Amino acid sequence: MDMQPLIDPERIDEITQGRAELLRRFTALLQETLDDSTPDLGHPDLAVRSLAAHRLKGASANMGAVGLWRLFQRLEENPAAFDDATQEVLSDVRARTVAALLAQASALEAPEI
Repeated sequence: MDMQPLIDPERIDEITQGRAELLRRFTALLQETLDDSTPDLGHPDLAVRSLAAHRLKGASANMGAVGLWRLFQRLEENPAAFDDATQEVLSDVRARTVAALLAQASALEAPEI
């Protein structure tokens, strides 16, 4: 199993300034972007696939979702690599990334002891 980090807490803190609600909104926006652009990764035209991967890579990088960024980087470089197995990996990384982002938001809301 890949043990590389899924999120970059420093980047997340930079864009949210420690505000949990903002992190939740950014997470929802990332999910919308993934929903909108992921179908293009399976498009027959490899240029469309590469453009979708590029768009998703940028959205992931902006959000500090480094696990997704790595996956989309590889797909941008080799758009023909998107297949059923890659779709499963994407679904898994996406679910774990969203969970990590929401856990980060919950941690920001927790009272300090």
